[in-house]
Amino acid sequence: MTVDVKALVKKVQDHFGAGVGIETAASIALAEILEGKRFKSILEIGTMHGMSAAILAHFADRVTTIDIADRPIADEVLCFLEVKDRVRRIVVPNDTEKEKIVAATYFDMAFLDGDHRRYGLIFDFAITRRCGCVLLHDYPVAAPPLKGAVEYLHWQYPADGWMFDGSGFLLDCVVPAGRIERHAEFAWWFAENGKGDSP
Repeated sequence: MTVDVKALVKKVQDHFGAGVGIETAASIALAEILEGKRFKSILEIGTMHGMSAAILAHFADRVTTIDIADRPIADEVLCFLEVKDRVRRIVVPNDTEKEKIVAATYFDMAFLDGDHRRYGLIFDFAITRRCGCVLLHDYPVAAPPLKGAVEYLHWQYPADGWMFDGSGFLLDCVVPAGRIERHAEFAWWFAENGKGDSP
């Protein structure tokens, strides 16, 4: 399904203001990476303003989006873009509750765009990888070819750096078994057998 993402982003920004949604370039890249794919149910971790959930809704029958932060504007954005009927938004108080919701939810693709810190991203990956198809946002595209964790850490974070590099750390240092496809700003992880860790 072709989605005119520029028009969606402009429509949202014209109505809600420039601070709502995600960057036009990121929105376009998300739609392009999903082009030609169709899922029964996508689980998104990290709702923010609901813009990515609205884009995901064009590639799935159903989207469940989970966040620890409650941003009511997300419901307004989803209604405004006429996808609220296909998107279930859940706000949880902590990771323990998030894990319970994820365990009880069917999904055949996960989109991780919540906590970008290493431990947060690795936790979200651990609870979603059972679907066998995980898309991670904010993959560090500027990384030079690296030879392992020590070199990665030295390149990514000099002495005073903070660790909001969860997707890069997971895919380039931890390197979970499976197939990894790196793209500008996004990276796919696919289970070796296509099914992930079945519950």
